Amino acid sequence: MLNNLAYVGWTTSLPLLLARLAKGNSNLFATDQGISMTLVSLGFLSSSLLGGFLGSKKPLISLFVWAASFLGFFSVLLLGTSLLFETSLYLSAFLSGVGTYCFRISGMTLGQAFTPPEDLGSVIIAGDALVRGWSFLVSLLVIGAFQIHNYFNMHELLLILCITFLPGLSLFAPFLLTEMTKIFVERNRVRGKKSN
Repeated sequence: MLNNLAYVGWTTSLPLLLARLAKGNSNLFATDQGISMTLVSLGFLSSSLLGGFLGSKKPLISLFVWAASFLGFFSVLLLGTSLLFETSLYLSAFLSGVGTYCFRISGMTLGQAFTPPEDLGSVIIAGDALVRGWSFLVSLLVIGAFQIHNYFNMHELLLILCITFLPGLSLFAPFLLTEMTKIFVERNRVRGKKSN
């Protein structure tokens, strides 16, 4: 839920920030959005190839947990700073793709590792419903930050602070998941010894 703050915040903020940067130029908006979404996919694909290769050598779940939180937060922070430095938009998109891969892998791996097989289907459905509701709420808060910014005509730095506050909470996620990750790695180590 905490990591989702960053990724939903990024996805919701992107078109709103692109509209501000484009200043009514629909061609610029479409170009920037196309490049950004391509970089998200490229980040996801490259990290999945690298993660698959490195993950076959040793368990990286702990690294994925930490990377998901930090990459999610920094992608939103860079997206916000694109109001001041437009080039940070593209780096933000790439980091968001890499972070999304880490977020999905760590979430799916830990979720399945700690859910009894007979409950997995209902837990996935309940979790999906909970995440969708949470995502809707986070999206409303991000949109609200933009509306407040437009209404009060605040400085860009205040908008950056508003849209990065919630994603900043995602930095606490690894501390909550560290114990789960240690248990998961230990279980895999024991299973590996038994199979040898």
